[in-house]
Amino acid sequence: MTTLIGLNSYGDGSVFDPATAPICNINDIKIKNAVFDEVGLFDGSGDSANERSKWSSHTVFIAKLKDNLEAGNISLDEHDISGLKVKRKKSESNTYVDLATVNYVPNSMMTYLDYFASSNTDYDYAVVPVSTSGIEGIINITPTKPMFDGWWLIDCDDPDKNHFHFYYNLKDVNISTHQDRTVLNTFSKYPKVYYGQKYAKHGSLSGLLLPDDGNVVTQLRKLEDMINKHKPLLLKDSMGRCFYVDVSAPSMVAMQRPNDISSISINWVEVREYHD
Repeated sequence: MTTLIGLNSYGDGSVFDPATAPICNINDIKIKNAVFDEVGLFDGSGDSANERSKWSSHTVFIAKLKDNLEAGNISLDEHDISGLKVKRKKSESNTYVDLATVNYVPNSMMTYLDYFASSNTDYDYAVVPVSTSGIEGIINITPTKPMFDGWWLIDCDDPDKNHFHFYYNLKDVNISTHQDRTVLNTFSKYPKVYYGQKYAKHGSLSGLLLPDDGNVVTQLRKLEDMINKHKPLLLKDSMGRCFYVDVSAPSMVAMQRPNDISSISINWVEVREYHD
């Protein structure tokens, strides 16, 4: 086994000798008059001189020449790819958030719907193949900017089935703030003002129900089922505002002509901070 460790030396087994020329920056390797069955590249020397190369956190690649010219582990870490991990980050951020791992099905179209991204925001989405042993492969990045109209109310535990779109005839949405604020009158010219920790947005939302996603009675029951679970729901609009809210007091005005249209309104209050 011959090893170039990038420290102006080379070795065979556990013995290292000084090189005749600096080899700190290795960009290209040519093998002549020799037979090799394996080539490995690592970002640290470790114990690679004493045993066969194994995958670790220092592995860049391992190319095993198995009676062919492919020279490598085509199926990531010599195991079949088990899934595709989907990640997301804001374009100005350096940290990705893991969203989900989609089961890998060869030669098929796979889809992941991200219900939790805010509108009108620049994101980088990444798809990473993951082996059965959990090792991640080469990352594939796609920049995108989600855009939608209206307001969405989403059940975070089951967004595929439980979501509601306020879109038609939206009225202006007034957003107010609940805030702990106490004013104490004193004998001086000005009062004393004290603030607590409470700082939560609240408001109301109204729109029109049309029979384009089931009849209006079915749509209202779907909304009421979401609200009656009494848990935080994600509320977001087309401009990028996002809130985790508690929703109450749904009300409907059933129009008689035409009789398949109704207006709906809800009240909401912020109960948890949204982190993208």
